[in-house]
Amino acid sequence: MLKGDIMDLNILNKMLEYIFRDRRTIIEKYCDNNFRNINNKIFKEKRGVSGGNLYLNELITPEAYEVQKFKKPFNKVFKEKLLFMRKAGNALAKMTTWFDESKLTYNDVYLFPRETLTTNLKRCDCEDLAFVMASLDPDNCGVAFGKWLPNGSVIWHSFPYFLFQGVPYTIETTGYRGAFKKLDDTAYIPYLIVTQNRTYEVKQGVKFGKEVYL
Repeated sequence: MLKGDIMDLNILNKMLEYIFRDRRTIIEKYCDNNFRNINNKIFKEKRGVSGGNLYLNELITPEAYEVQKFKKPFNKVFKEKLLFMRKAGNALAKMTTWFDESKLTYNDVYLFPRETLTTNLKRCDCEDLAFVMASLDPDNCGVAFGKWLPNGSVIWHSFPYFLFQGVPYTIETTGYRGAFKKLDDTAYIPYLIVTQNRTYEVKQGVKFGKEVYL
């Protein structure tokens, strides 16, 4: 075999490694090992009449200009994941007003992070805030749909689900800002986890919207 053939073979091997590389994020690898990977979900009428239907994963938008702008002040502590999430989560909670969707007199729609960060009213519900947090670090963070158990109550809730040193955490970005918890099923119980590319079922038996099947 000639030298040029060896070089071509090395280039081909590198191309194949790139093509077949593991594209899963850190949180997706964790979820694949612990939960059931299911089809990505579309919930009916969650973008209003003009917005149509979309996969929940499409709401995680790390490249959006508004997300990058919001993230910029915290980039210096990005490698310190717990500190980064706390600072960003508290800043998000301070600049927005959480609104209980059960009190809405119209159909609730999901907002893209750019809408949550730029709307004049800054009125958002829990999943809107959680999708912003997931967009800040999609390699480590997704959005969980499940239960929240504050002070003995049971509230259906969406919250950031992020990993730190292989352990899942959340930070509360609604009216109870600053609540920073390890996820151990005592305060937050996830049933469904949405990442940038995948969807996982943690517990069965609950639907979080009217599903559309393509």
